[in-house]
Amino acid sequence: MRPGARQKQEKRPGAKSFCASGSSGPQRARSRNIKMCFAQQIRRRTRMELDQAILSRHVVRSFSSRPVERELIEAILEAGRQAPFAGLAQAGRSDFRRFFVIELGTEQAEAVTELCNDFNRCFAQRVQEENLVEKYPAYCSIFTGPHGAPRMKTNFGCQWLVIAAERKGMPKREQYVLGYVMAQMWLKATELGLGFCPRSTVIDILKKDELCEILGLPDTEWQFDAFTVGWPAENVQPRTAPRPTPVADITWFTK
Repeated sequence: MRPGARQKQEKRPGAKSFCASGSSGPQRARSRNIKMCFAQQIRRRTRMELDQAILSRHVVRSFSSRPVERELIEAILEAGRQAPFAGLAQAGRSDFRRFFVIELGTEQAEAVTELCNDFNRCFAQRVQEENLVEKYPAYCSIFTGPHGAPRMKTNFGCQWLVIAAERKGMPKREQYVLGYVMAQMWLKATELGLGFCPRSTVIDILKKDELCEILGLPDTEWQFDAFTVGWPAENVQPRTAPRPTPVADITWFTK
């Protein structure tokens, strides 16, 4: 390169540079402003997307037969993996959270279904013995018919059942933590356009030792939660009407 060529190129009228070492003060300030504006736009867009997912999230109980790509399920599980955990309860461990993806029709799915049905039968009997219908009519009506006969049979009705497991610890926070995990996975599924249905009947399974054996867990020191995930059926419409929500009852104690 001839001496002075670089200098001549930098002195072209109207030329602009965003290189920090070769730009003037106003140009550096403009570059910083552009970066700040871009970062603000990203934060603003992220907030809007999160708000939209929160408001549009709803339970989907009717699914289509369209297969769900494995990558989408893994993205949902990653959202759950990144959820908060109980630091004191899991101190010094990294194996405190596990996920099990079970395809319906498999031996494992049938075994889990039978454990859920076992709880249904036991609870239906309890409803009759303790006369729980008067106190919990809506819930008890799911399990018993007009004459007290058990009528609820677990039907996951979807290709994939996902079970999340959190290791028990002290203090006991595993069930609360699973709430964080489920919430993040639900929002991620909503963002991806997938249907999500919590399956709390897995929490109610009485024979937890058998569930651990089905899942291949070496011990029973685990708490569980579960959901089914899939593409919503064609007749499932996105939520448009506001959902019933608790009264906005906020009390501030300020200085």
